[in-house]
Amino acid sequence: MQRRYITVDVFTDRAFGGNQLAVVLDAGGLSTAQMQAIATEFNYSETTFVLPPRDKANDAEVRIFTPVRELPFAGHPNVGTAFVLASLATEPKPRLLFEEKAGLVPVEIVREQGRVLSTELTAPQPLARLAKCSAEEIAACISLTAEDIKIDRHAPQVVGVGTPFVVAEVGSREAVRRAKPDAAAFSRMLPRDGAFSVYFYTRDVPAAEAPCERQARMFFPGASGLIGNEMVAKAPPDGYTYLVADLGSTTITVLTHDKTTLDLQRDFAPVTIISYSPHLFCVHPSVPAATIKQFIALAKARPGKFNFATAGQTTAPHFSGMLFVQRTGVTWEYIPGKGGVQAILDVASGQADVLFNGMLATLPYVKSGKLKLLAVSSEKRNTSLPDTPTVMESGVRDFVTGSWQGILAPGKTPPEILARMQTETRRILFTPDVREKLSGQGAEPMGSSPAETAEFMRRERERWSQLIRDTHYKL
Repeated sequence: MQRRYITVDVFTDRAFGGNQLAVVLDAGGLSTAQMQAIATEFNYSETTFVLPPRDKANDAEVRIFTPVRELPFAGHPNVGTAFVLASLATEPKPRLLFEEKAGLVPVEIVREQGRVLSTELTAPQPLARLAKCSAEEIAACISLTAEDIKIDRHAPQVVGVGTPFVVAEVGSREAVRRAKPDAAAFSRMLPRDGAFSVYFYTRDVPAAEAPCERQARMFFPGASGLIGNEMVAKAPPDGYTYLVADLGSTTITVLTHDKTTLDLQRDFAPVTIISYSPHLFCVHPSVPAATIKQFIALAKARPGKFNFATAGQTTAPHFSGMLFVQRTGVTWEYIPGKGGVQAILDVASGQADVLFNGMLATLPYVKSGKLKLLAVSSEKRNTSLPDTPTVMESGVRDFVTGSWQGILAPGKTPPEILARMQTETRRILFTPDVREKLSGQGAEPMGSSPAETAEFMRRERERWSQLIRDTHYKL
C-alpha cells in the first residue's frame, strides 16, 4: 500500500529552518516496529503517524516517534499534524481531537477567510519546570550573546510537556532570525534533565506593515549524531549505556568534525553489528539510462550537469556518492538535504537527478515509478531484488556501501559485559519473527562478535580516511 507523507516546519517561515516534522497519513496497518523504522529513516526531530480513531467521536489516533523512541505526547508534533489535517480537510472543524498514549489531545483550529492560519494546543498534562540554565549557556547554543536572552519573565530552563526541552525568551525577531545552532555548545550543556533541544521565542511584535517573520524556532542539532556519540563516550562503562547507530556514518562523522575530541578506538568498545542493508542507486525517471554503465557514459558526456541529492553532509549516502565519483570519474553537484526522505523527494520531484539512499525508505518510490532503480550497493544481489544488479557487478570496483547498524559501548567497558550483550543480541536477532521483520526491511541480521565488529570498524576508518585524503574533503 502506498502511503502519503507530508513534511512541515512548525516554527519557521523557511522550509527545514527549524523544527522539522514528518506527518505520515493513512498509517493504519503499520506495526509499532514499522513506525519506529520509518521515523528512524526519516531522522526528523519527530514523525507522527495518523491512524483511524478508536472512538468515532474523535478525529484520529496519533502516534509520535523520534528517531529512537515513541513519545506519549509532544506539543510541536500535535500542532504540525493538526495544521496538516485541517488544511487537507474538506469539512472545516473548529477543533480536532487526537487519541494519544498520554490521553485525549484537543487542538483548536484558527482560520481566516477559510484558510487555516494556525493551530493551538491544549496539553493533556501540566507543564513541569525542571532545571534552570544560564543566559550564557543558552546564548552559546544558539550563537547569540547573553544580552540577547531575556530573563525578566522567566529564566531559561528545562520544561516538560511529554518530552523535556529547554525554553528561553530572546529580545527581538532579529535575534530569532540570526540564531543558528552550535553543536559544540549543545554537547557541553545537554542533555539536562532529559532535554536535547532548545526552543526559543520572542514577544517582539513587528509593525503592522512589516513582513511576516518567524517568532519562534526550535533546534535539535544532532550534528550527524555527534552529540549522541559524545554522550555515550563519556558515560560510565558499566553496561547500562550503549550507542545504537549506523557504524559507517558514525565513523565518517568522527573523522570529519574537527571540533570533536572523540577517538573511535579509545572512546568506544564495539559490541556487535546488528544488521546490514544496502543503499539503492536511483535516478529520476527522465534520466535516459537503464544501467550503471549507461549512466556513467551519460554523466561523462555531461560533466557537472547532474545533481546528486544527499541525506546530509558526512552521512553514509553522501560518502557513497563521493566514493562512486572517485571510482568512476563522473562529476556532479551535491545537493545536501535534511535526511534521506528529503533527498528522495528532491529526486522524485525532478529537483535533483540521482542519489544513493537506504532501501527501506527508497523502495516504495521505486515501486510507484517515481524513481528509477539502477543498482544496489551490496556485495551480492539482494534477495528482495534478485533482478537488480550490484554496483560492482556493473563494473565499479571495490564498491560496497550501505547501513551497518551496530552497538557500541563506552570505552573501557569490561569484556565480559560486551560478550554478554553480544550473545543476547545475536540470540534475539536470529529468532524467526525478528529475522522476518528485518528481511521485510531489506536487511539481514549479523550479530558479529566484539572482535569482528572492531575489525569492521578498523576497515571503515581506513577506507573513509583514504577517501577524505584523496578528495581533500573538508566539512
